[in-house]
Amino acid sequence: MTIDEILKLVQITFYVVAGTLGILTYLSAKKGLLNTVNTEYHKRAFDKIENLSQELLSEFDPKSENYWANGDTLKGFLKETHEVFEKNKEQILKKKEFHSGIRIPKVFDRLQAIVQGIKSDPFLPKEIRNEVIKHLENRAEKIFGIHIDEINKHLQDLANGKYEGKYEHVSALVHNRINDKLYENNCGISQVEEQVHEIRLFIQKYLENFNPLK
Repeated sequence: MTIDEILKLVQITFYVVAGTLGILTYLSAKKGLLNTVNTEYHKRAFDKIENLSQELLSEFDPKSENYWANGDTLKGFLKETHEVFEKNKEQILKKKEFHSGIRIPKVFDRLQAIVQGIKSDPFLPKEIRNEVIKHLENRAEKIFGIHIDEINKHLQDLANGKYEGKYEHVSALVHNRINDKLYENNCGISQVEEQVHEIRLFIQKYLENFNPLK
Protein backbone atom coordinates (compact mmCIF):
# COMPACT_ATOMS: atom_id res chain seq x y z
CA MET A 1 0.00 0.00 0.00
CA THR A 2 1.43 3.35 -1.06
CA ILE A 3 1.62 6.46 1.13
CA ASP A 4 -1.14 8.13 -0.93
CA GLU A 5 -3.41 5.16 -0.36
CA ILE A 6 -2.68 5.20 3.36
CA LEU A 7 -3.46 8.94 3.55
CA LYS A 8 -6.75 8.47 1.69
CA LEU A 9 -7.68 5.63 4.06
CA VAL A 10 -6.88 7.82 7.08
CA GLN A 11 -8.99 10.67 5.63
CA ILE A 12 -11.91 8.34 4.95
CA THR A 13 -11.69 6.94 8.47
CA PHE A 14 -11.56 10.45 9.91
CA TYR A 15 -14.65 11.59 8.00
CA VAL A 16 -16.55 8.43 8.96
CA VAL A 17 -15.70 8.86 12.64
CA ALA A 18 -16.45 12.60 12.55
CA GLY A 19 -19.76 11.97 10.78
CA THR A 20 -20.71 9.27 13.25
CA LEU A 21 -19.89 11.51 16.19
CA GLY A 22 -21.93 14.32 14.62
CA ILE A 23 -24.97 12.07 14.21
CA LEU A 24 -24.65 10.73 17.75
CA THR A 25 -24.32 14.28 19.09
CA TYR A 26 -27.43 15.36 17.16
CA LEU A 27 -29.45 12.38 18.38
CA SER A 28 -28.34 13.01 21.96
CA ALA A 29 -29.30 16.70 21.75
CA LYS A 30 -32.64 15.81 20.13
CA LYS A 31 -33.37 13.26 22.83
CA GLY A 32 -32.51 15.77 25.53
CA LEU A 33 -34.80 18.38 23.95
CA LEU A 34 -37.63 15.89 23.61
CA ASN A 35 -37.18 14.84 27.23
CA THR A 36 -37.37 18.49 28.30
CA VAL A 37 -40.52 19.10 26.23
CA ASN A 38 -42.03 15.85 27.48
CA THR A 39 -41.30 16.76 31.10
CA GLU A 40 -42.79 20.24 30.68
CA TYR A 41 -45.90 18.82 29.01
CA HIS A 42 -46.54 16.35 31.81
CA LYS A 43 -45.93 19.02 34.44
CA ARG A 44 -48.60 21.21 32.88
CA ALA A 45 -50.94 18.26 32.38
CA PHE A 46 -50.59 17.19 36.01
CA ASP A 47 -51.24 20.75 37.19
CA LYS A 48 -54.42 20.85 35.09
CA ILE A 49 -55.55 17.48 36.41
CA GLU A 50 -54.94 18.48 40.02
CA ASN A 51 -56.82 21.78 39.62
CA LEU A 52 -59.77 20.05 37.97
CA SER A 53 -59.87 17.37 40.66
CA GLN A 54 -59.93 20.03 43.40
CA GLU A 55 -62.60 22.01 41.53
CA LEU A 56 -64.90 19.00 41.38
CA LEU A 57 -64.45 18.27 45.08
CA SER A 58 -64.82 21.92 46.18
CA GLU A 59 -68.61 21.66 45.97
CA PHE A 60 -68.52 19.35 48.98
CA ASP A 61 -66.06 21.37 51.05
CA PRO A 62 -67.92 23.54 53.61
CA LYS A 63 -65.02 26.01 53.56
CA SER A 64 -65.22 26.52 49.80
CA GLU A 65 -67.24 29.27 48.12
CA ASN A 66 -68.48 26.54 45.79
CA TYR A 67 -70.03 24.57 48.66
CA TRP A 68 -73.38 23.19 47.50
CA ALA A 69 -75.36 24.86 50.31
CA ASN A 70 -74.10 28.35 49.40
CA GLY A 71 -75.71 30.72 46.96
CA ASP A 72 -79.19 29.21 46.86
CA THR A 73 -80.70 31.49 44.21
CA LEU A 74 -83.93 29.45 44.11
CA LYS A 75 -84.97 30.56 47.59
CA GLY A 76 -84.61 34.23 46.70
CA PHE A 77 -86.36 33.72 43.39
CA LEU A 78 -89.36 32.02 44.97
CA LYS A 79 -89.67 34.80 47.52
CA GLU A 80 -89.64 37.46 44.79
CA THR A 81 -92.15 35.44 42.78
CA HIS A 82 -94.56 35.25 45.71
CA GLU A 83 -94.25 38.97 46.31
CA VAL A 84 -95.21 39.60 42.67
CA PHE A 85 -98.05 37.11 42.99
CA GLU A 86 -99.45 38.80 46.11
CA LYS A 87 -99.38 42.22 44.43
CA ASN A 88 -101.19 40.93 41.34
CA LYS A 89 -103.14 38.11 42.92
CA GLU A 90 -106.61 39.11 41.80
CA GLN A 91 -105.64 39.51 38.17
CA ILE A 92 -103.54 36.30 38.10
CA LEU A 93 -106.30 34.19 39.65
CA LYS A 94 -108.81 35.66 37.22
CA LYS A 95 -106.69 34.82 34.16
CA LYS A 96 -105.38 31.60 35.71
CA GLU A 97 -102.00 32.49 34.23
CA PHE A 98 -98.79 33.55 35.92
CA HIS A 99 -95.71 34.13 33.77
CA SER A 100 -92.31 34.96 35.18
CA GLY A 101 -88.65 34.72 34.26
CA ILE A 102 -86.94 31.67 35.76
CA ARG A 103 -83.68 31.93 37.66
CA ILE A 104 -81.48 28.87 37.24
CA PRO A 105 -79.36 27.86 40.26
CA LYS A 106 -75.82 29.17 40.55
CA VAL A 107 -74.44 25.64 40.26
CA PHE A 108 -75.74 25.37 36.67
CA ASP A 109 -73.64 28.34 35.55
CA ARG A 110 -70.62 26.90 37.39
CA LEU A 111 -70.96 23.52 35.66
CA GLN A 112 -71.26 25.19 32.28
CA ALA A 113 -68.18 27.31 32.97
CA ILE A 114 -66.10 24.24 33.88
CA VAL A 115 -67.17 22.45 30.69
CA GLN A 116 -66.26 25.44 28.51
CA GLY A 117 -62.93 25.75 30.29
CA ILE A 118 -61.83 22.15 29.67
CA LYS A 119 -63.56 21.26 26.40
CA SER A 120 -60.54 22.20 24.26
CA ASP A 121 -57.78 22.34 26.88
CA PRO A 122 -54.66 20.95 25.13
CA PHE A 123 -52.98 19.96 28.39
CA LEU A 124 -55.84 17.91 29.80
CA PRO A 125 -55.70 14.22 28.79
CA LYS A 126 -58.71 13.34 26.65
CA GLU A 127 -59.62 10.32 28.79
CA ILE A 128 -60.07 12.53 31.83
CA ARG A 129 -61.62 15.40 29.88
CA ASN A 130 -64.26 13.14 28.29
CA GLU A 131 -65.13 11.52 31.62
CA VAL A 132 -65.56 14.86 33.40
CA ILE A 133 -67.51 16.52 30.57
CA LYS A 134 -69.92 13.57 30.37
CA HIS A 135 -70.60 13.88 34.10
CA LEU A 136 -70.98 17.66 34.12
CA GLU A 137 -73.11 17.98 30.99
CA ASN A 138 -75.51 15.27 32.16
CA ARG A 139 -75.87 16.93 35.54
CA ALA A 140 -76.31 20.43 34.06
CA GLU A 141 -78.98 19.16 31.67
CA LYS A 142 -80.93 17.52 34.48
CA ILE A 143 -80.67 20.57 36.75
CA PHE A 144 -81.87 22.89 33.99
CA GLY A 145 -84.79 20.73 32.89
CA ILE A 146 -86.02 19.86 36.37
CA HIS A 147 -85.92 23.46 37.60
CA ILE A 148 -87.75 24.73 34.52
CA ASP A 149 -90.47 22.08 34.83
CA GLU A 150 -91.02 22.42 38.57
CA ILE A 151 -91.00 26.21 38.67
CA ASN A 152 -93.44 26.42 35.75
CA LYS A 153 -95.64 23.93 37.58
CA HIS A 154 -95.41 26.05 40.72
CA LEU A 155 -96.37 29.23 38.83
CA GLN A 156 -99.37 27.47 37.34
CA ASP A 157 -100.39 26.16 40.78
CA LEU A 158 -100.28 29.73 42.10
CA ALA A 159 -102.40 30.92 39.16
CA ASN A 160 -104.94 28.20 39.93
CA GLY A 161 -105.18 29.33 43.56
CA LYS A 162 -103.70 26.12 44.89
CA TYR A 163 -101.41 27.73 47.45
CA GLU A 164 -102.80 30.02 50.11
CA GLY A 165 -100.37 29.03 52.87
CA LYS A 166 -97.28 30.83 54.10
CA TYR A 167 -94.44 31.43 51.66
CA GLU A 168 -91.96 29.41 53.74
CA HIS A 169 -94.18 26.33 53.56
CA VAL A 170 -94.76 26.65 49.83
CA SER A 171 -91.06 27.28 49.17
CA ALA A 172 -90.15 24.12 51.08
CA LEU A 173 -92.60 22.12 48.95
CA VAL A 174 -90.97 23.32 45.72
CA HIS A 175 -87.49 22.62 47.08
CA ASN A 176 -88.52 19.10 48.07
CA ARG A 177 -90.08 18.38 44.69
CA ILE A 178 -86.95 19.53 42.89
CA ASN A 179 -84.66 17.52 45.16
CA ASP A 180 -86.83 14.41 44.73
CA LYS A 181 -86.63 14.75 40.94
CA LEU A 182 -82.86 15.25 41.09
CA TYR A 183 -82.48 12.04 43.08
CA GLU A 184 -84.76 10.21 40.68
CA ASN A 185 -82.35 11.24 37.93
CA ASN A 186 -79.24 10.23 39.89
CA CYS A 187 -78.29 13.87 40.44
CA GLY A 188 -79.02 14.27 44.14
CA ILE A 189 -76.25 15.91 46.13
CA SER A 190 -75.06 12.71 47.84
CA GLN A 191 -75.19 10.86 44.52
CA VAL A 192 -73.13 13.57 42.82
CA GLU A 193 -70.58 13.45 45.63
CA GLU A 194 -70.17 9.72 45.08
CA GLN A 195 -69.77 10.28 41.33
CA VAL A 196 -67.08 12.89 41.95
CA HIS A 197 -65.14 10.44 44.11
CA GLU A 198 -65.41 7.86 41.34
CA ILE A 199 -63.98 10.36 38.85
CA ARG A 200 -61.13 11.20 41.22
CA LEU A 201 -60.34 7.48 41.56
CA PHE A 202 -60.38 7.25 37.76
CA ILE A 203 -57.85 10.11 37.70
CA GLN A 204 -55.72 8.33 40.30
CA LYS A 205 -55.67 5.18 38.19
CA TYR A 206 -54.64 7.22 35.15
CA LEU A 207 -51.79 8.88 37.03
CA GLU A 208 -50.50 5.55 38.32
CA ASN A 209 -49.29 4.86 34.78
CA PHE A 210 -46.66 7.57 35.30
CA ASN A 211 -45.47 6.37 38.70
CA PRO A 212 -41.69 5.77 38.31
CA LEU A 213 -41.70 3.40 41.28
CA LYS A 214 -44.45 1.21 39.91
